[in-house]
Amino acid sequence: MTFMTTMIYLDALIDGYLDSMERSNCTDKEVILDRIDLAFKEFEELAELCPSNSLHKLLLLKGQKARSENNIFQATKLFDAARIAAKEAQMTHYEAKTCELLGKMWDREEIYIAAKPYFEQAHFLYSIWGSIAKTSQLQRQYPQYTGELPDLPVNVEERRQSEELEQRTDMKAMMRITKAVSMEMNLAQLLDAMMKILIETSGASRGLFILAEGNEGEELTVVAEGDTDRMQVDTIRAVSLESFGGSLAGIINYVARTKETITSDVVSAKVPLYSQEIAPSILCFPVKKNGEFQGVVYLENKMMNDAFGDKILSAAELIASQMVTHLENAKFSQLLSSEKKYRTLSTELAGVQKRLEEFIDVLCHELRNPINGIYASKQLMCDYLQTMESAFARLQDEETKVKLNKNAEDVKEMMEAISISADHLKEIVDTVLTVSMLEKQQSKSESTVFRPSRIVNNVIAMYKAKLLEKGLYLKSDLPVDFEEFALLGDSHRITQVIINIVSNSVKFTEKGGIIIWSRYEVKEEGKIELKFKITDTGIGMNEEEKAKLFNRFAQANDSTFKKYGGSGLGLQISKEIVQDLGGDISVDSNKGEGTTFSFNVMCTVAEKSTVTKKRKLEGTSSQDASVSQPAKIALLERVSSSLHSSHSSLPMPSKKILVVEDNIINQKLLKRLLENEGYTVDVADNGKEAVEKVIPLYGADQYLIIFMDMEMPVMNGLQATKLIRQHEANNPSLQKMVIVGVSANARETYATQSLDMGMDDYITKP
Repeated sequence: MTFMTTMIYLDALIDGYLDSMERSNCTDKEVILDRIDLAFKEFEELAELCPSNSLHKLLLLKGQKARSENNIFQATKLFDAARIAAKEAQMTHYEAKTCELLGKMWDREEIYIAAKPYFEQAHFLYSIWGSIAKTSQLQRQYPQYTGELPDLPVNVEERRQSEELEQRTDMKAMMRITKAVSMEMNLAQLLDAMMKILIETSGASRGLFILAEGNEGEELTVVAEGDTDRMQVDTIRAVSLESFGGSLAGIINYVARTKETITSDVVSAKVPLYSQEIAPSILCFPVKKNGEFQGVVYLENKMMNDAFGDKILSAAELIASQMVTHLENAKFSQLLSSEKKYRTLSTELAGVQKRLEEFIDVLCHELRNPINGIYASKQLMCDYLQTMESAFARLQDEETKVKLNKNAEDVKEMMEAISISADHLKEIVDTVLTVSMLEKQQSKSESTVFRPSRIVNNVIAMYKAKLLEKGLYLKSDLPVDFEEFALLGDSHRITQVIINIVSNSVKFTEKGGIIIWSRYEVKEEGKIELKFKITDTGIGMNEEEKAKLFNRFAQANDSTFKKYGGSGLGLQISKEIVQDLGGDISVDSNKGEGTTFSFNVMCTVAEKSTVTKKRKLEGTSSQDASVSQPAKIALLERVSSSLHSSHSSLPMPSKKILVVEDNIINQKLLKRLLENEGYTVDVADNGKEAVEKVIPLYGADQYLIIFMDMEMPVMNGLQATKLIRQHEANNPSLQKMVIVGVSANARETYATQSLDMGMDDYITKP
């Protein structure tokens, strides 16, 4: 294969044409690469037999191969060796070709200062060789380098010697820079090496490299300063030029302002103020890239006059432009590295956040189980205490009766303390869970059809028993048309806000009571502004206390926290929810006179067709948020509700209930609560046992209802429910079993999963 054919193949490899060929026909590319390898072997043999005719060709081919591999340093060495071999063999046209390839290589790398002397040398050598076509081609294709060159050389030998001297100087500097760049160096080490090359190449005794920063390059900072023996480089904490002062700062500022090159022979004319303070020889020139000002280089020689000529200036400009380019590349590389580290850290933090959320879920779940035990135990103790008091009343011995009744009162006080502590603990658990949901943006607005009156009535039902115990009233003030007024909005979160506020009012009200007021106002485009006011006759607040009311973890004052407790998160969460629903919340209060919380949210009018599609468990989550209803009442109301919705047209089965629960304490307490109300209760420790108990009992003896815990060993509640529903689907004649999910996890997603799996209802502990 000929030399020119191989060069064409290598050009195609450099330009990426073979890569596109690889996508269409991999075999053709492999054939071409094999031919290139074969040509290398042929020219290696020819170079040994006849080096004067083939060595420069072999080196040219190797240089092109290095270019195709993006090894610029190796390519520069090989091309320079090829140029020397061609010159020694007096192959002027190959020497010209080598210079042309070097010029193209640096032009491709956008190092235009380095490309220019090679194109000029190639044009010169083609002129000597007499190739008018090649000189015209270079002038046509690369006018920025050869456009002003004469077609024929004048005083050829003298110009040749001058060009060779300049080329050797530039090439030596470029090879040293290329070598420095190819080594493993950080930015400071690279600038140190380049500054030393700059000083050595120019013959200076001292040098400074100044970068222009700021929007218009008005801020000058010295990033490298010194001589060949000592160089101070700092790209992070660069020193301001003003710290140098004197003539040096004045000359550099002049060059930065005018963009002119200054040497010692023109200082007196350009900058006369500093003409007496300068070194015998100075060179100060602006550094530009793509026509934009990047900085200034200052060089000085204290040993001799006129040390810096035009050739030195040309070489120094070339090196300085390389310094700017590599400085930008290194900074970009550092930026990419920082971005990579940031993304890695961000991923790690996301993992930590996810694990934290999972920990909060588990923690809340595990805390709710013992709280459930506390509530149920307290309720059973109250029942037993009532039975005991009835027995005491029948005693004949008055002294014993008085003593026992006093003991009963003491027990009541202790149970009340237990209840208050359990309420406080559950409030903290609910608050932590709500904050977690808000921060992970799981508590997103979900539009469902709801009736505002039902929300208010549900909240009143939750707290009425507790307020009656304290001798307080809880009333509503609603419009007449509210009863059948249906809206589309996030009823769960509206309920949560009302509960948070009412819970606060209950806590801080010792006499009087609470009123929940609600109205609506029709807005444009079918929007409805739903307004609420919760007014209490509690302790009230002063202006200072109101100012920090909605801050996270804030209490009105220290004495309030010591007396009433609380996490200080409820109202802050309420504010976030209200704002997320397009409204606002405010408070009006006077010390000792009570407090009124007002908030509004935006909803839309529900179409009649959507009212029938309401979720069956409207209010499930809000009821979960209550700790005020006695456990027995809440549980039995839920049993009644579930049975009513599931068996409205079917005969009522036996009063037998199955409790599926792995926690022994919860098993016993739930069993006892239900048995006290006349139900027969069976117990299963896990979902597998539940399925084995349920399947054989369909018919007259089937369970009235199944309370199914969610998290259990062997088989969880969802899996057991799925098997039961599959059995019913395979036997259509069977009466559907009522299954109520019971879990210590209060997240809405768990309730949704339960209903999707076929459960009839979902309640949370406690």
